[in-house]
Amino acid sequence: ILPSSLHPALPMSSPLTLLFVFALALSLALRLWLAARQHAHVRAHRQAVPAAFAGQVSLADHQKAADYTCAKTRLTQLDALWDSAILLGLTLGGGIDALARLWAGWLADPLWQGVAVIASTLLLSSALSLPLSLYATFGVEARFGFNRSTPALYLTDLAKSLTLSALLDLPILALVLWLLAALGDQAWLAVWSVWVG
Repeated sequence: ILPSSLHPALPMSSPLTLLFVFALALSLALRLWLAARQHAHVRAHRQAVPAAFAGQVSLADHQKAADYTCAKTRLTQLDALWDSAILLGLTLGGGIDALARLWAGWLADPLWQGVAVIASTLLLSSALSLPLSLYATFGVEARFGFNRSTPALYLTDLAKSLTLSALLDLPILALVLWLLAALGDQAWLAVWSVWVG
């Protein structure tokens, strides 16, 4: 399986491309609308503790929780916009295709090309999302007193997560791509069994 066959280039006017863009726009609009509704509801009820909690929660704590929710909701909206931009850049913008061409020049084996393309796509996507993650942890969470992490601990946890993902996910990904190439149309059952396992 060549990486280019995993992600074939589609003309901008093809029905599948238009369907993809429509689905992405609809999903983004829905996420933004729901977040806006949540934000408006929380702001509208910020000035009074709900009756069911009036005896247990002070107005100051309620307002702090409301402000935190609003800050997180705004961050969710920004994250939705950024994720959509990344997805468009990787797909219609040619990011995955560029990575496929890059790895095809470095690796001769199509199996390892496929592994490298998928792994580097995920790594690039995660790297592009890192600034918002840092802001969420050291900006929003810290402002409301919920962050107990240090930059060193954050980076250590990130390195551990990447190492575990590489050790566990890359062999499974290689096996799945090998099964797809070896079994063709019959690969679905074997691939499903691998994922279930």
